[in-house]
Amino acid sequence: MDATALLKLIIVASLLVCCFSLVLWSLRLGITPTPTSHSVKKALSQMLPCADRVRGEIHELGAGWGHLLPLLSSHYPQHRLFGHERSPLPRAFSKLVKNCYCTKGTTITAEDIFTVNLSQAGLVVCYLYTKGMQRLAIQLKSQLPENCWVISHTFQLPGWLPEHIITAGDLYKTPVYLYRHQISPTGS
Repeated sequence: MDATALLKLIIVASLLVCCFSLVLWSLRLGITPTPTSHSVKKALSQMLPCADRVRGEIHELGAGWGHLLPLLSSHYPQHRLFGHERSPLPRAFSKLVKNCYCTKGTTITAEDIFTVNLSQAGLVVCYLYTKGMQRLAIQLKSQLPENCWVISHTFQLPGWLPEHIITAGDLYKTPVYLYRHQISPTGS
């Protein structure tokens, strides 16, 4: 086998491993790592609260390929930013994005978004699927500090009332939701 054939074999094998990893983790997590579109990212950037109104860490739950990390990092340069992604290939890409485009306070983790500690969060950003948002809504109510901001796009947080909704200028008219966690007098 000559060097060219060996290189082709290595490339094909690497691509197959990457595809297998994406499929396996997509099945395991229940969602594919889908990047946020430019139109939705633009709408989301209009929703971001001013840095002085965010008291605590920034968490992107399901950071995928890291498309939102530079936006969040530049908007909140003095805050600690965490991108949580369990799928290895998108997480590796997110680390590359972090190293090239983000502030030093940015960390990429492999933590499960449903078990990560959000008690110090000032802003949570998420783009999950319907079932994931249902599960996340319960977790956020029990963990987030009062007045923590939550931004989601495409899917609502069930049982939460958004403070503001805008529509992205994309083909699907994707909604972007801004929530603020308020603790009721009964503690729920």
